[in-house]
Amino acid sequence: LRVSGRWKTIRHTFSEKLKVSLSEYVSSIRAKYAAEQLLSTDDSITNIALNSGFSSQSTFNRTFLKIYGMSPREYRNNF
Repeated sequence: LRVSGRWKTIRHTFSEKLKVSLSEYVSSIRAKYAAEQLLSTDDSITNIALNSGFSSQSTFNRTFLKIYGMSPREYRNNF
């Protein structure tokens, strides 16, 4: 996969200004949306993960745990 010079510049500028990588930022937005869905729907965690843009439930679980300090199931059960 080749990344154009312009795309590299955008990613670098984004990271430099916001102090977070573009991929981390996107993951945090996805996790926030998923957290809202966990509390407002009865959808399965797998469906929420996929509907939030995560490629798999394991990626979702790992990202959610990193951001919220608990699993999606724990989050749903505690709030």
